[in-house]
Amino acid sequence: MPLAEIIVSVGFFLISMLVAVYLIRYSNQQLTRCVASLEGKHNELVDLNGKLAKQIFQSDKTLRMELSQIKTKHSKK
Repeated sequence: MPLAEIIVSVGFFLISMLVAVYLIRYSNQQLTRCVASLEGKHNELVDLNGKLAKQIFQSDKTLRMELSQIKTKHSKK
């Protein structure tokens, strides 16, 4: 194999390796951004879930109090 063919082959190999490394790094950056975004959304959903649970608990508590008041009013009659 002449020296020129070896140089060209090694050159193409190096260029393809550089392109592959660039694409892998780029895709890793995109995945990192997506994971960070998902983590933020997850934390937001956890907060909203906690608020909703508190609200449901409070609504249940007030409804039970109102029902017990209605029962006591009707039992007195």
